[in-house]
Amino acid sequence: MWLYTGDESGLIKVIDTAYVVPPEEQEKQMKKKKMKNMTQEEIDAEKAKMPHLTKAERRQVAEQKRHAESLMSKIHKVQSRNRGICVIGSGNKEKAVQKMTWTVIDGTPVVVVARKDGEIEVIDVEKKDVMFKYVEQEIRAEKIKKEKPSVGEMSRFIGLEATPTHLLTCTSKGRLTWTQWGTKKLTTLGKVCLGNNLSVLRMHPVHKHIFATGGKEIDLRIYDMSKILTDMVNAKVPDFAHEQLPSNIGLIHVAKNVPHDELDLRQPVHVRDIEFLDKDDYTKVAVSTHFGQIRKYDFKAGRRPQINQQIGKLPIQRLLLGPDRLKLIYSNTQNGMGLVDVETMDVVGQFKGISGCVKDMVIVPRLETRPDEDQSTGPMIAAASMDRRLYLHQYPMNDELINVKPVRKYALMQHLTAVLHSDKLFVEDKKRAGMAATDDEDDDEALWNKMPTIQKTVKRKMPTNDKVIKKARKT
Repeated sequence: MWLYTGDESGLIKVIDTAYVVPPEEQEKQMKKKKMKNMTQEEIDAEKAKMPHLTKAERRQVAEQKRHAESLMSKIHKVQSRNRGICVIGSGNKEKAVQKMTWTVIDGTPVVVVARKDGEIEVIDVEKKDVMFKYVEQEIRAEKIKKEKPSVGEMSRFIGLEATPTHLLTCTSKGRLTWTQWGTKKLTTLGKVCLGNNLSVLRMHPVHKHIFATGGKEIDLRIYDMSKILTDMVNAKVPDFAHEQLPSNIGLIHVAKNVPHDELDLRQPVHVRDIEFLDKDDYTKVAVSTHFGQIRKYDFKAGRRPQINQQIGKLPIQRLLLGPDRLKLIYSNTQNGMGLVDVETMDVVGQFKGISGCVKDMVIVPRLETRPDEDQSTGPMIAAASMDRRLYLHQYPMNDELINVKPVRKYALMQHLTAVLHSDKLFVEDKKRAGMAATDDEDDDEALWNKMPTIQKTVKRKMPTNDKVIKKARKT
């Protein structure tokens, strides 16, 4: 199985989780750990056993090491320290990865990447090469302007969803696009008003025409894309007019704010993330807020949240539904990551070992275990953190005890912003690779059989200088 990560330097790293460290490298790592725990006398004794080098030899070794380190960039360091990792792209902070998703286009598995400068790249998983690109003109125009807006006013990608036929994008200023694969430019639905200061757009995992949005002073809203498209066709506003369509176009459900507090003051609204709780029913939704709350909605029962649970004082950065659909995984803007019961929204457990803010999470259904690990591993949580590491935690199924420590972690040298997994793609690619290998072997054998045999020829020796001189004297 492979994991894909995106970071603030614009790099995409492909991690092979089945890679096993060779015995030689394991011995080196063990020696380093041993040296840390040794006293000075034991270190001196170990150095005495090592072969003695002269001062000139030591200087030569140091110069070679310094020269090698200067040639290696951070990308090469990642590849040399963490074998089994492939890096796509070149480092550029203007092309920082903001959103990532994957889909299958005409039978080809691809990863779709939305970048800071407004580019959307479609990368072929097998060839690890960019197939084609799109450009979000609103974000690109802000980059070209001399007077750039402040950080809070800059437009960015807050939603990136892909289906086998279409691409859905949305910016923080409410610019929505719905583009069919194969077109040269993004198809912008400019007359659709989603609002300004948006924070998140999330598509339903099964009903791909349903999506939800939310942001600063914009409460949870659920839209139907098919309804938006039909209403745009039936609208009387001409294409050349600057007027926008009504704000309720394609709108299915709108959440209502929680009641006022004890002092009869209005509660501020700031949605940070959205997660659908049911595959079949899109009316059950969980929402995280900037003020440390997780809310559970059921629009069949009412517009206000059924449960409004306060979890600390930090903003809840990310929400993710577990594979058993009984627990929610959340992460805040510091280094907290924990589990919440879906029914009661009470905190069930916390994960430890993370030093930075977790920007993105994904459920890994299965993990190919190594020889030194427990073979009965269940689903995992892959967490991309701002401390430059990717963590893999064990997800507790049913009533299992929570393993708070990470099972694995990968040091990736850059602040991570997005993570994907390709469990299905990995199986398909493995089958394709096996079939391709057998086909290539058969073709090679047939080619070798067709080639004619060549007889061996005896090489003539070139005359030496003495023989040349003798022949010259005879003549």
